[in-house]
Amino acid sequence: MIPFTSLSFSTVKFFIQFIMNKMDLPDLDSASSATLSQRVCARLDRIIFIPLDDFPPELLEEVADKYRLMLGVEIAVCAPVPVDASAMDYKRGQYIGEEVLKSLILQQAALSEDQSVLLIAFTNTDIYTGWKRSWRFAFALRVLGRFAVISTARMDPEFFGLEPDDSILVSRLRKMVSKTIGGFYYGLPERTDKSSVMYSPILGVDDLDEVSPEYDELDLDRMVESGKYKAI
Repeated sequence: MIPFTSLSFSTVKFFIQFIMNKMDLPDLDSASSATLSQRVCARLDRIIFIPLDDFPPELLEEVADKYRLMLGVEIAVCAPVPVDASAMDYKRGQYIGEEVLKSLILQQAALSEDQSVLLIAFTNTDIYTGWKRSWRFAFALRVLGRFAVISTARMDPEFFGLEPDDSILVSRLRKMVSKTIGGFYYGLPERTDKSSVMYSPILGVDDLDEVSPEYDELDLDRMVESGKYKAI
């Protein structure tokens, strides 16, 4: 394990090798991180939702329909994928986000190597970011410009001992999906204004509830400029 992280050397090596061998990004030494992100974003033309473990695919179909209509994007929902047991930090009772994505990439090799695909995985298990294990949890983890995992564990009112409320859970989930699609698929920057769903940082459910569920006018202008905005 690398000091101050929950990631093994093998996992760090895996992601480095994936970048070098599978992402087809020439001139890595001379390119800035912004340039690399733009290259990855420019290639994306479809989105795949993947339920992990027992996450309900029917919920993802419902969410996908919203974005198909709102943005005119191509979204498919795959069959559920089991997360490898190595992704679980049993002491914390949470998945390590990077290990979840490593497991997904290995099991979905063809999709993972397709440079046109944005893969978003969904789990109802709590996650944290292994690279920063001092963080108590994460609603989402996004890596390499086109892989993300979103956890609904703390979006669920029942997590905090409250009455179940699916409308609250789905509202929170859609905000994190919108932020992920906005950032990766359209290349939108994070914002400091809660009138935009791209607001950051989101440190807890209070922030998540306060932020707008929609892209604001500036976001929409940037989406149009990307050439990918095809609202129906």
